[in-house]
Amino acid sequence: EISELLDEHINVTQQLQFSHFKQHFAERIDNWEKELNLITEILEQWLECQRSWRYLEPIFSSEGIATELPKHTKMFEKVDRTW
Repeated sequence: EISELLDEHINVTQQLQFSHFKQHFAERIDNWEKELNLITEILEQWLECQRSWRYLEPIFSSEGIATELPKHTKMFEKVDRTW
């Protein structure tokens, strides 16, 4: 939902780049497009982080890993509680 709305805004902004009326708003349009692209990048990285976390969570929840890597397991649990 958010990604779709963001994509829509990026498309509209790109269309504005070709408008005859762009000259007066060029700086604002360019800044808005940069901001939208930055938000897109941040969301993509955030989703990648979540995917990685979901992959690691069952690994560090396993008793075998907890006994083999107690320091790393405690670090993971601490971060998991914090976030």
